[in-house]
This record gives sequence, structure tokens and C-alpha cells, in this order.
Amino acid sequence: MGQSPYWVNVAADLLKQEGISHDICLGTGWGELIRWLWKSPGKRYPLVYHIGGTCNKPIDLILPFITRPLIWHWIGTDVVSYSHGKASRGWRKTLNNYVIRKKVKVHLSDSPELAQELSALGISSAVVRLLPALIAGEIKPLPAKFTVLSYWPNERKDFYRGDMVLRLARDFPQADFKILKAQKTDEKLPDNVKYLGTRENMEEIYAHSSLLIRLPRHDSLSAMVLEMLARGRYVIYNKEFPGCHFAQGYEDAKMALEKIMKFTEPNLEAARFVQDHFSVAQEAKKLADYCRRLGEK
Repeated sequence: MGQSPYWVNVAADLLKQEGISHDICLGTGWGELIRWLWKSPGKRYPLVYHIGGTCNKPIDLILPFITRPLIWHWIGTDVVSYSHGKASRGWRKTLNNYVIRKKVKVHLSDSPELAQELSALGISSAVVRLLPALIAGEIKPLPAKFTVLSYWPNERKDFYRGDMVLRLARDFPQADFKILKAQKTDEKLPDNVKYLGTRENMEEIYAHSSLLIRLPRHDSLSAMVLEMLARGRYVIYNKEFPGCHFAQGYEDAKMALEKIMKFTEPNLEAARFVQDHFSVAQEAKKLADYCRRLGEK
């Protein structure tokens, strides 16, 4: 269960690879809470696995009453929400502290950096990466037209520093900029920017992209970064990571973009790094091992 359908389904795919049967609870509202209480599906299973480490929705009110072992998988900005965001105030703070400190049997984190952040909060976690199947990509030739890919939902444009990306688009009119998740509004966009909304054809989008710009205010390790690198694409990232061009602010990003636009060959070294160090099968096995050990108790 969890509040992000995407990440819940990524976790479900990993469990499926290891032959672990499961049901998915994606509803987060009062209706889902009532259905859960009426049918008591939790009684049929040896454990509950929660993806996204905060309680913010009505369905989370069941968590203090679950008697089965509870796995808690932290994936990124949930740590910020828990430490000083929405989940750190009011009734959410009380609920989160009780569930996380008293009910959870195993904490998992999506990256070593995230595990360090949790450790600073007094939470010990094991690293299990939630790797989408798209990470197993093939190296493709760079597109004929230099195209920049970025990502933000409309309501989180500031979190992903969307204004900085749009400023780059204005300064580099010779490149196309495509923004995933963002929906068209009355906002005046540069002529070379297109909001893509939600798309399913990610393989095609990656094939027609030269570069990913990702500059969020907080991150674990972006799956989109890994997916782009695996295909030999370039990345400007505000985290230091092999194969990426590090940028803390606008001037860093601008200089990196100027440099990358001169490249004509795919980012082969980065693609090999992802292939050598990120295994979907390995992470599926690690996750399944935790589930089996807890489920047998």
C-alpha cells in the first residue's frame, strides 16, 4: 500500500518477479478506509508493506491497528515531510510517530543517502532500491535535434526548480525542451518548450531526448536519471553521481548544457555504469527476502 500508484506498482513488479503474491491498496480516501474496515483484508496476509514513509491520508488510520508485521519503505521526499513538512505537524505528527516508532518492524530506504538522512532522525534502515523495469534499457543513438527532457507536476514546479529550466530554455532557443507531467496552463512559455503531461510511451520519449535536467530541492536517487543514463543519454543533476554533470545553480547548469550540446555520441560510460551497478533482479530478491523472513514469523 502507499500513496503513489507509480511506486506501489514498481514494488509490486519486484515482488511478482520473485513469485510473491500480493494485493495492492491504492485508494487513499475515506471510501478505501471504509472498504478495508468492512472486508478486513489485512487478516488474510502475513504482513503489510507500505511504500512512501509518511501517513497523510485517511487509509493510513488503519496502520496503528494492524497486528501483522509492517515494512516501511522510504523513497525520497517523504523524509522531508516527516522531519519538517506536512507529516510533522498536528494529528499527522502523532500518527506518524506512533506508526513509525512503534509498529514498523523493518525500515527500508531507496538509497544510501536516504538511509543516512533517516539515521540522523534515529531511524535505522536497510537499502533496497525500487528499480523500475525501464532501467534495463539499450543504448540508442542521440536524436538529430538536441532535446532536453525535464519533469515536474504543476503544483510542484518550485520544488523541481522549473523556473530555472524555463530560463535555460529561453537562453538556448536552438534546443527543444519537453516537460513531463506538467500540464499546459495560461503560463507564457518559450516557443521551444512543450508540456507533455502524463505519458506512457517513455521508451519513445527517451529515444527522442538528448539530456535530462533534474534539479529538485530534495532527492533520493531518481529512477529517471538511471533510465536516461542506461540509454546513453546525458544528465544535469544537482546530486553528484557517476555519468552526470553536477550543477548546483543556474550558471552551473548553463555551462554544463553548453558543453553537452557539442557532444555527438551517446554517454557510453554512464550506460555501462548503470548496467554494472543497478540490477532489478538483485533488488527484487533483496525485497523478497525481507518479505519472506517477516511473513514466516
